[in-house]
Amino acid sequence: MRRIGSDRARGSAGWVYKVGRRAGTTGAADPSGPFGRGKLKRGARVLWFWCVQNTGQACQRTLEVSSASTVTVGSVLSVTVRGYDDSGRGIVIPDATVRLGRAMAVTGSSGVAQVTAPSAGTLRLTAERDGMVRSWPEKVTVR
Repeated sequence: MRRIGSDRARGSAGWVYKVGRRAGTTGAADPSGPFGRGKLKRGARVLWFWCVQNTGQACQRTLEVSSASTVTVGSVLSVTVRGYDDSGRGIVIPDATVRLGRAMAVTGSSGVAQVTAPSAGTLRLTAERDGMVRSWPEKVTVR
């Protein structure tokens, strides 16, 4: 792909995609599917992002959050942040900013943040860190 919107591929940077946690090994339009073994399965999570290759010729890591899906207002939610390379190998990510609605916390060396559930409702849980691709938003129900 040469361009999405106003973003044009230049040098070693450009648009790439992951299915689940792994970078596709074929072109997005290849009828053999993202890994050469058939089409996408229903419900597959596809992430397009702007790849900035590092010195090892790999894209920056993509973040993922994991936590309980239901908590009560004012309780502390323990959130783990992992970053996945192009092959789907994950490591814990320190110093990532975690947001749950309007509440915020930062992960420690173990990749875990403690964030207090701010209000009732279905809130978005995300993580971000400079140089990495922000996580998909996960839904957390706060009662």
